[in-house]
Amino acid sequence: MEHNTGSGYINPPQALEEKIIRALYTRIEKRRRIRQWSFAGMMGISIMTFVYTTIKIVTEFSSSSFYYYTSLVRTDSSLLLSLWKEFALSLAESFPVVEAGLFCITLCLFLVAIRGILTEQRHATLQTI
Repeated sequence: MEHNTGSGYINPPQALEEKIIRALYTRIEKRRRIRQWSFAGMMGISIMTFVYTTIKIVTEFSSSSFYYYTSLVRTDSSLLLSLWKEFALSLAESFPVVEAGLFCITLCLFLVAIRGILTEQRHATLQTI
């Protein structure tokens, strides 16, 4: 080992420095793969739940009277203007809130998973360059 007399630091052997750097890159690569597989799993789960919630929300919209209230807007607007408070309450009451919330949550999870996968891919590409 060589000592730098002026700075007070010890220069490590070249093999030790390369070994440390290689170990760091190995850990970084392992962490990147784990994150990528985690995001891929999250995307798979969110796709399955997205399909389920899409079917569920379409079913709920068709079985609720929400569709009929919205079609009333296009047909008789004068009646709607005179009874707008009751119409708004009926529309809000017939809206499937839980299904719409689940749909939005699964959509957000899907978008977060795609963003995570693309970010990890970009980092992997930048490390190889």
